[in-house]
Amino acid sequence: CLDYISVTLILVSCLSAGVPVFFILLWIGSRVYYEDTECWDNTRDSPYWWIIKGPIVVSIAVNFMLFVNIIRILIQKLNPRLIQFNNSSQYRRLAKSTLLLIPLFGTHYMFFSFLPDYLNNLRFYIELCLGSFQGLLVAVLYCFLNQEVGTNHTTLKYWL
Repeated sequence: CLDYISVTLILVSCLSAGVPVFFILLWIGSRVYYEDTECWDNTRDSPYWWIIKGPIVVSIAVNFMLFVNIIRILIQKLNPRLIQFNNSSQYRRLAKSTLLLIPLFGTHYMFFSFLPDYLNNLRFYIELCLGSFQGLLVAVLYCFLNQEVGTNHTTLKYWL
């Protein structure tokens, strides 16, 4: 019999794989039925491209809202009446927390999603560079530069 955690894991796995597959199949169907030009890479004037781009923009917007909400909570937690630090220390902690959250939430994609089409090549190269190093940056910031990991000598010896 499956327990609650297994059922939740199966449901989340099916949902996280199923939703993108649904939109991809919908886009493929619309391209085959309405716009079957032999080169599907030409999406410049296609209204059907929003079947793919729409969910991407929605997920970026949701991530950005979560990011802003977490920043709001951090600002509330760093309220000078609640802690006994000086202001520069508070703002340093807020800046550090914010900079650590930017690659985790992929906030940089928010800025590049709405660049005009004539800057498409610039957007392409910047997204490639930032997207490629996002995983590395998250791993370095959250794993290797984490103080809890740094105090564990066996972990450091393993990776070195």
